[in-house]
Amino acid sequence: MAVKILDFHAEWCGPCDVQEPILEDVEEHWEDNEDVSLEMVDIDEEQNTAQMHQVRSIPTVIVGVEDDGEFSESERFVGVTEEDKINEAIEEALN
Repeated sequence: MAVKILDFHAEWCGPCDVQEPILEDVEEHWEDNEDVSLEMVDIDEEQNTAQMHQVRSIPTVIVGVEDDGEFSESERFVGVTEEDKINEAIEEALN
């Protein structure tokens, strides 16, 4: 079981530019934990992935658990989200 953070964004998205350094801080916070990973998903390049996760607006950050290749969403954040909220969601998903 591993916790995966999916960051849905686009190059043309201003709020996504604000979210990016926050996610970099989240990634740095968890860098020593092999059970936590961050996957960046450009909605223009990966439209099918965005549709599969029903992403309607960006930035969207989804925290979930991946087990045997199956992803189960535990928390979804739409819009720019603070580092603390994302870290709390990761902590909950780990437990």
